[in-house]
This record gives sequence, C-alpha cells and structure tokens, in this order.
Amino acid sequence: MIDSPQTERLRLGIFLGGTSLSLIGNILAMVALPWFVLETTGSAVQTGLTGMATALPAFLAGIFGGPLVDQLGGRRMSVIADLFSAASILAIPVLYTTIGLEFWQLFALVLLGALLDIPGYTARRTLLPGFGERTKMKPEAINSAFEVLLGVSGIIGPALAGLLIGPMGAVNLLWLTGAGFVLSALSVYGVAPDSANERSADEPGLSYRQQIAEGLSFIGRDSLLLSLAILFAVSNFLTNGFYAVGLPVAIFEQFGDASRFGLILSATSIGTLVGGSIYGAIGDRFRENRRALLLAGFMVQPFFMVPFVLEAPYAVLLGVAFLSGIMLGPINPLTVTIRFERTPARLHGRVFATYSAISAAMTPLGMALTGFLYEAIGSTPALTALTLTAIGLALFMPAVRPFHKMNVAAEECEPESVGPAR
Repeated sequence: MIDSPQTERLRLGIFLGGTSLSLIGNILAMVALPWFVLETTGSAVQTGLTGMATALPAFLAGIFGGPLVDQLGGRRMSVIADLFSAASILAIPVLYTTIGLEFWQLFALVLLGALLDIPGYTARRTLLPGFGERTKMKPEAINSAFEVLLGVSGIIGPALAGLLIGPMGAVNLLWLTGAGFVLSALSVYGVAPDSANERSADEPGLSYRQQIAEGLSFIGRDSLLLSLAILFAVSNFLTNGFYAVGLPVAIFEQFGDASRFGLILSATSIGTLVGGSIYGAIGDRFRENRRALLLAGFMVQPFFMVPFVLEAPYAVLLGVAFLSGIMLGPINPLTVTIRFERTPARLHGRVFATYSAISAAMTPLGMALTGFLYEAIGSTPALTALTLTAIGLALFMPAVRPFHKMNVAAEECEPESVGPAR
C-alpha cells in the first residue's frame, strides 16, 4: 500500500539517511584501515597493499554481482551487502583484540569487505524508481538527491574519521564503522519499496553465466550506454591519476601545505553538491539539451588542470575548483537517469553493475601510470602531459555520434535492444 507523498518522502529521507551511513562507513574504513596498519605494523608496503585490497574487487564484482541484484532484488541485495561489509569489518577488531590478527587475514577481510560494494550501490540505485513513483518526484530530482548524498558523504566521512581516530583509536573506529553498516541495513529493510526488478515477472530462464553475458551484451548493443561507460573509464583514468598524484604534488611543490590540498578537494566537492542540487531542481528542463550539458561538464576538467600547470595564485585555484565542481555536478545524475530510461527493469542490476565495472576498470592503472610518469619525466612535464591529454579527450567528445541520442525525453526513449543475449 502506498501512503501519502509526504509520508513516502519521509521514508525516502530515512532510506537516504541509511545510505549515508553505509557510504560514510566505507569512507571511515578507507581512512581507519591504513592508519590501523601503520599503527600496528609501521609498514608502508603493507599499508599500500591494504589500500589496493579495497580497489581490487571493483571490476569483477561489478560484472559478476549484477545478476545477483536482479535475482535477489534491490532491497535484499542492499541489506546483504551492508551486513556482509559489517561482518568483514567487525571481524578485524574481534580478531585483533582476542586471538591476534595476521596481515594475510587483514588483507583477506578488507578484500571481502569491498567485494559487494558495487552490487550494493547498484542495488540502492534500483530502488530509486520505486521511491519516485511513491513520492511523485521527477527522475532528475530523485537521482540528483542520491548523487548529492554521495558527495555529502565524501565531505563528512574523511573529516569525521580524522576527528575520531585520535580519541578513539583506529581499531575502535572499526567497531563504529561496522555498527553503521548494520543500521544502514535495517533502514533499507524497513522503508525501501520493492525495486522494479523485484516486481518484474518477465525474467527468461537464463543461467547465471547467461545473465552475466546478457548484461555485457546489452551494454555492447546500446551504443549510447557503451560510449558513456568508455568515456567514464578514460576520464577516470586521467582524473583519478590527477587527483591521486598530480594535485597533491602540485600543491606540495607550490605551497608545501597539506591543508591547502584538502581545501581544494572540499571546494570541488562543494561545487559538485551545488551543481547536482541545481540539476535536481531544474534538470527535467534540459532533456533536449543533455548532450550540451554533458559536454560542458567534461570540457571544464582540462581548464581546472591548466591553472596548476601555470602555478596560478591559490585563490584562483580555489575558485576554479569550485566552478568546475558546479559544472561536473549534473553529470552523474544525468547519466543515471539515462541508464534508467534505456534499461528494462529486469536488467537494472546487471546493466548498472556492469556499467560501473567498465567505468572503474582503468582507474587503478591510471593512478599507477601517473606515478611512474611523474618519476620518469618530472612533475611539470607530467602535469602538462595529463592536461593536454584531458584537453584532447574534451575536444574529441563532440565527435562521438551516440551522444546525440541522449537528447530524448524519457517518455519518448526506447532501449535499442531489450532481448536476451544469444
């Protein structure tokens, strides 16, 4: 039974609050785990391996986890992912304070804890159309609310971890992180409606392997979704290398102050929140101009990097970071809305998770190669090379013909192919 839109919006608020606990929990773990390794081992190598363990499962989990979302439904998969993360994280302080914790055990638990992250986030996204029906909110608004929540959690999580590690200690922060995952699971179970794929009754009798192939095949046949996924993969290759290596090196060499690095990231995040919120309020007016909006957002990235090459004053860098965030803010909710429009409900899980896997596939490689590039040719030439490559990508984007297909209103949009893979 559907209650009044006001009551359903309250349930949406509880759902988003629970989701924020899960998101912040992941960020707390990303901060607490390396610190815990440094406290207990003093080894930079083991700290790096621990960080790698959080990124390793992303691609395979996206490819193989999507059918689980469709089979189990968004609500069940969300709950399972949170409880799985809670168990993995809580096992670390339990073992450490009782029988002791070997590094291989820590590595395995961190790997397991990250295993269902993409399926879990995918599952939560599949719940958004159900909330949209109940609250009478437009797709652009509800998708923006979710993406803005990601940004808010990205601001709160690191600051909260920094404040709590000192008085609590890293190992005790992991207890709090695990509890957050449990509360998130309870909130989703209590208020989330069935996702569209849970309500769908037209699922063909496909094996698990065929369902994986169907997700890959669907994206492969939809030129717009495939082009967007590849665009994000290449963009993440460049920008994550910049944020992980180029930006901190530039700030260190020009100013020698780590706090200025944090403020640049905060300015970008705040701008992204502003841009995402604006899109949520008026995004439905841009359905016939989505391509222009996407191109404008990606065109900003090289211009954000240019002032660092030129060693511009810090006030200029802050202003450019904020403005670039505003332009980038609409991109995620816009592309999520397009994915919902073009994907049949029964395929939401496998298509969304596969899309995320493709988008994230090149990120670790980009970070590693950027580091090697800086070591090989020096910081200024390397940053210049990154910037020129990003400009080249931006200039190439208008030539991508499938992007013209995104300028279609939701009620007119039909997926290119919805049949099962052969």
